[in-house]
Amino acid sequence: MSQQDVGIEKRLMSYGELRERQKSHVLIRSEVPLEHAVSLPLPSLAWGEPAYGFFASPALRRPNEPMQQGAPDRWWMLAAYGGRVLVYALCKSLPFPGGAQFETVTLPRVALSRDELRQSLKAVEGALDSLVPRFFAQEPGDAQERKHLGAMLTELLPKPLHPQYRAMVPDFFSWLER
Repeated sequence: MSQQDVGIEKRLMSYGELRERQKSHVLIRSEVPLEHAVSLPLPSLAWGEPAYGFFASPALRRPNEPMQQGAPDRWWMLAAYGGRVLVYALCKSLPFPGGAQFETVTLPRVALSRDELRQSLKAVEGALDSLVPRFFAQEPGDAQERKHLGAMLTELLPKPLHPQYRAMVPDFFSWLER
């Protein structure tokens, strides 16, 4: 029985709602070790319906040293409508999307203050909330807005992790770059 069959309105979660839900989601709390780094969720249409892709990687954090992040060892997709789990996989059971292989990377130190980082995340959140409904509807959206969001993500996401994000949601990055 579909949501429409039972009279439930389908509503796209905002990016802020999704990130807030991510903090306490049972999947994160039960399946992702505390020492792992969890990616920012990004949209995809590759799993049969609008969804957000995540990955998690072992991370080594030492005082006064840059963080080292291993290859993703798990990934998952949450439905954009309602947030249910569409797929959760350990990479040893179901390889990372695209079959990509990654090595441990040393992440550059974050040059932004906490406030600047929060503002940057808020700006990305606003841009995603504006553009993602168009992406999910397979509409082109505004080319300048897409370009601007792509530039914000390039700046916000650590450069050594760009290949992982692109492998996770290649359809979204292709759409941004059209």
